[in-house]
Amino acid sequence: MSWWPFAPTGGGSNTVTCVVKNTDETTSSTSIQDDDELSIAVGANELWLFFFYIHYVTSSTNDMAINMSIPASAAGIIGFYNVGTDSSGNSIPNYTTAGGVDLAADTDTGGAVQCFVAGVDTAGSSGNVKFRFRTVISNSVTVKAGSGMYGVKIG
Repeated sequence: MSWWPFAPTGGGSNTVTCVVKNTDETTSSTSIQDDDELSIAVGANELWLFFFYIHYVTSSTNDMAINMSIPASAAGIIGFYNVGTDSSGNSIPNYTTAGGVDLAADTDTGGAVQCFVAGVDTAGSSGNVKFRFRTVISNSVTVKAGSGMYGVKIG
């Protein structure tokens, strides 16, 4: 993967993992749920950097919330590339917001793309880092095939 900008240098042993969705996934639930495919296993006492590229379509504007799940004693934070505020005009908080971060999206068939990064310190827990999403106002939201996540173990 010579195109990947985080390739180890100087004999390093960083682990790079890539997961790409094979099928569309739709929900009409306002309860946050794990994506069926976007998940990367992590070990205890590791540091990871994640990049998410999410293409989604909603049936109304401001109708998607995102989040991530991490192992029990881990700590993490999400930062966004192209979203400065949530659908209520508030600054984007870290991932620990109870229901996730609300995102605006086009309602046409093209939908929208959101890119964000996350850092995770697994502390003493192993497990999975998973992309999570829900609808905000009980319509439907679809995370499209081709969406993906990359994980780089940096420590």
